[in-house]
Amino acid sequence: MRYSPETYFHFSAFLNLYYSLEVSTGTIMEEYNEEYAEQMKKVFPEQILKKFKELHDKQRFSWKIKSCLFARISENKLKDSMFLLANEFNDLLTDAFSYYQTYWKKISPNLLRARKVLKKSKNELERLLAMISDLLQISWRIEELHVQLVDPFTGEPIGKNAISLGIGSIASLPSTDLTAISYFFILHEATHILVWDSIRAMAEKYTTEEHAEYIDEAVMNLISNSILKREDEFREKFWKAMKVANKMKFPPPSHLEKPETYEGEIYKARHEKRNRYITYYRNLFQDDWEEMLAKNEPFSKVMENLLKRKMEKKGK
Repeated sequence: MRYSPETYFHFSAFLNLYYSLEVSTGTIMEEYNEEYAEQMKKVFPEQILKKFKELHDKQRFSWKIKSCLFARISENKLKDSMFLLANEFNDLLTDAFSYYQTYWKKISPNLLRARKVLKKSKNELERLLAMISDLLQISWRIEELHVQLVDPFTGEPIGKNAISLGIGSIASLPSTDLTAISYFFILHEATHILVWDSIRAMAEKYTTEEHAEYIDEAVMNLISNSILKREDEFREKFWKAMKVANKMKFPPPSHLEKPETYEGEIYKARHEKRNRYITYYRNLFQDDWEEMLAKNEPFSKVMENLLKRKMEKKGK
């Protein structure tokens, strides 16, 4: 069994604040968070949400850089420009937190309980992380993995040794079920860190940047499913937990259960397109995936062979 990073669990009022602002402004578009977004719009006044969207505008960031390049490349001018942007974010987040505090006091006990539950059996998670390293023949390049617990339904790498895990919708689950579901999603996000951008880089040789992202997610799903196939006890706990969670409408209900809105239509179109292509690529690779892994070749070779076969199948 290969080495795995030691895992730590955290939650932060300010990181949760940021995610809540992202969700409520649509900066991150996720269909399952539409109801959460509507809830957050009641927490923050319109001027806060408008300013947050402005600060995330790509052109605004571009202007900050361009304004430093009239004469030559100057580290000091670049730092000054980024400092001005940091000051704007600082003022906005400080102001936003004054509105967020009441909501934070309400939900932070749920995250505290979840952290205590997940810490108790982290040895199981670390063993699963080592299994992924063995499966893919890739060594972990980090000594610690920090899991940041957040309220909205989300998950992503947020650095070279940290991921976010949206746990608010399942924080009330029994401990065993909460652990099983959380660990499964942690494995998915942590695997992104393990392979980093290698899947996308190879996939872009065969398809567009957008489809490279779909392929990346499809392969993440295949990796997670491979772990479930090899770990009977964990698989049983996970599927039992999902049955319990589904009775709670997990993932949270989408806008489809509410009157349609303009924003809802955007969420729906993006979500359905993404899921359609991820499912397509997962099914396309499914038959060859385990066969490739059984050859004990480097992961890069496995991916290259999968992509070549994909192109052959598409051509038929």
